[in-house]
Amino acid sequence: MMLSTKILRLKREDLVLIQYILEGYEGICSISTVDSRVALIRVTLMPGLESALSEILDRLRSEFNFEDVPPSCSEFEGKSS
Repeated sequence: MMLSTKILRLKREDLVLIQYILEGYEGICSISTVDSRVALIRVTLMPGLESALSEILDRLRSEFNFEDVPPSCSEFEGKSS
């Protein structure tokens, strides 16, 4: 089973709320903070649920400003908080 990962850069003031909302979709993804100072989170999702997560993120983008960060970005590699 291969898990997919997305890194999202949020506004700091939205960090906790977006994490809370995503964690509410139990079984679709898990969330971990990569760096709270710059509001980076890692979203790990189960295989086959990419479209479900994409729909959720599209809805969230209508209310919050955040962006995808390429997984190879050295800004977050090896960091955790």
